[in-house]
Amino acid sequence: MRMFGCFKGSSRIPRLYDAGATGGVATTLALAALGLGVVEGMVVSRRYETYVARNLEELVESCGSIYEHYHYGHQDPLEELGQIGKPCDISEKYGFKIAIFCSHTSQPQKEVITKANRPAVSRRHTPGKCWTCRDHVGIKADISVGDTQTDPKENVLIINSDKGLTVLKYAVKEDMVCVDPMIFMKIVKRQPYLFRWWRQR
Repeated sequence: MRMFGCFKGSSRIPRLYDAGATGGVATTLALAALGLGVVEGMVVSRRYETYVARNLEELVESCGSIYEHYHYGHQDPLEELGQIGKPCDISEKYGFKIAIFCSHTSQPQKEVITKANRPAVSRRHTPGKCWTCRDHVGIKADISVGDTQTDPKENVLIINSDKGLTVLKYAVKEDMVCVDPMIFMKIVKRQPYLFRWWRQR
């Protein structure tokens, strides 16, 4: 696991900060990647689907804590797109990747259809692959984003590539995010269950 830096911080874009599950950093860095021209769109998720976001308005729709298993196939050339997803969603085919920390997810075991013609989950279960997952932080992504476990509106970031560092520097320069350096082992100590397999590498 190669790291180019660890940080804590939050979005400086009010709409993304307010709508984000924690500090809004993942979607803000996605917006930075679009502004820098690293990718032409970001594949993100909202409840029940994934879609390609190409601007702030479309990224705001994806804000929040969404841990579902979705299909990430799109017609656009994948190298021209970026991706925000769980570690198990991350694909090398995308041109820029942001992973969100994930201990496990839950899947619908039984669904009923509501009056609005939307599925409503009546029972859920955790897929077996979650219990054998060896990467809960997304080491194959350019940037891994989680929460600090101390401040409900602050994220932690692990930069895994030169491209990730370039996007972060651009976001800081454009006053899109505010970050401070953080010691990696502090992240590990606060969320040891996410790094149990990493310790065995």
